Amino acid sequence: YTVPETPEVGWDMAASRRRAWVSRSVLLCVLAVQAVLSLRLANTAFQDEALYLAAGHAELQHLLHGTPLPIDYGAYFSGSPQLYPVLAAVVDDRFGLTGARVLSLAFMLGTTALLYSFTRRLFNERAALAGAALFAVVQSTVVMGYFATYDAAAVFLLALATWIVVRTDRAPVAAVLLAAPVAVLAVGVKYASALY
Repeated sequence: YTVPETPEVGWDMAASRRRAWVSRSVLLCVLAVQAVLSLRLANTAFQDEALYLAAGHAELQHLLHGTPLPIDYGAYFSGSPQLYPVLAAVVDDRFGLTGARVLSLAFMLGTTALLYSFTRRLFNERAALAGAALFAVVQSTVVMGYFATYDAAAVFLLALATWIVVRTDRAPVAAVLLAAPVAVLAVGVKYASALY
């Protein structure tokens, strides 16, 4: 025996589905604005990008071929030279500086999407959209979304760890530990992440 669906229940489900689609459409617009704001910085240069990419190439050569490192990057970098710089160097080898910068943009767009997701789960869609929209246009978000530096990867990993904690709220207590390796990786990528 099945209970017939009342018109009110069907209407509520349709309205909920429509609200979710509208919310996601607005989020896509927010992400597009964030991307445009970051990409408009195209005629800029940042000294740290060159340093991190050069270190990444040196570390990559050391890992793959045993080539000696010209200097000990770990002695003064703000994150592990074997993590983000190596990833950026791999992307740089294939797609050049533009590719490494797009990687940072992808990290920041992912951060905005994760912020929307866990804020929506904690509060509601309006709060999630407001939070994502504010985060997307803040100067530090726009700048980190363009330059090939540690920062975007570290912020993304912190947002991912937060998202895991929020998503596992109804799971067994041990499930929250899934966020621990991501948080540790964030600290490895940029040591200042430990503050958060």
